[in-house]
Amino acid sequence: MKAYKVFLENYICEGLGTVYHATEFSQALNILKTGCIDLSPALGASIEAKLSKGKYYYLSTMRTLSSNFMKRGSDSPRKNVYFELDANSLDHNLESASVDYWGAGPTGSESEERYLSNNDRICGLDKYVKSVHVLADDDSRSRVEDPKRYFTTIMELGMYARKSKIPIYVYTDGNKYIAQRDGMTPDEYLESNGITSENKYDELYWNDIRQSQPSEKTLMDLIVNFYSGEKITSQDYKKLQDKFYWTGRANLSDFIVELKNTINSARRPGRDTNKRYIVKDLMDIIQRSKSKSIEDFIENIFVPDVKNKFGWNK
Repeated sequence: MKAYKVFLENYICEGLGTVYHATEFSQALNILKTGCIDLSPALGASIEAKLSKGKYYYLSTMRTLSSNFMKRGSDSPRKNVYFELDANSLDHNLESASVDYWGAGPTGSESEERYLSNNDRICGLDKYVKSVHVLADDDSRSRVEDPKRYFTTIMELGMYARKSKIPIYVYTDGNKYIAQRDGMTPDEYLESNGITSENKYDELYWNDIRQSQPSEKTLMDLIVNFYSGEKITSQDYKKLQDKFYWTGRANLSDFIVELKNTINSARRPGRDTNKRYIVKDLMDIIQRSKSKSIEDFIENIFVPDVKNKFGWNK
């Protein structure tokens, strides 16, 4: 009962009017650059589809920074950036639902507030974002091979936040990061590391190249290409045929698992942001088909379409 009381106090006192979206450097930078938050596809896992109440996309937020998603016990924070969001503004535009993802109850709650939509992104940061908070401690720096690229990212976060007139704070201590105490501006942080406004453009990778390297086409790419209306190359036809008959002749379970894994992998922060756009294209196709799950789409839409187009059922 005591644990549940603490849970309610966190919800009422800390979460009222405010929720938090935690992410990593690359995704935070993309949000500030584009002015939009990319939502996660809800069909990548069965539990996501269930929790998202028939919507195709969702934004995962926390009602409190003391949630287990952000920090567990004495462990360091799990994410290096979080956005402080106006919950009232989100509620005016999106459906929301309180979620206990792991079913752990109050003592193990992630305090997740999930915002649901049929659109793949939320734009207009000035309406939703109150502030941005960045953890730049020794541990996060030690995980980066190239310090110049690390500092460049901090500088860019500050630049794009200023452009959007969003307050941004940098912390070198995980506890202060959670408590929002003694934060610095990005310029103050850079100067504390010997990078001043006079030399930062020369010393850092200002013209930072984040180009995605060409990668092998996944099952997700092949499905999107199939519905693109463009002529399918012989190479893609062979890949699709190999995938289809390798996993699909006897049953489609492996085929579906692979697709779900590809969707989930594309959501992870990283350089290959093009995959996130492929997910959007795939979700648009699924949404137009009015399918409510990956299984429904593959079994009742995609398989019949492929068999009919290529005559594989003859």
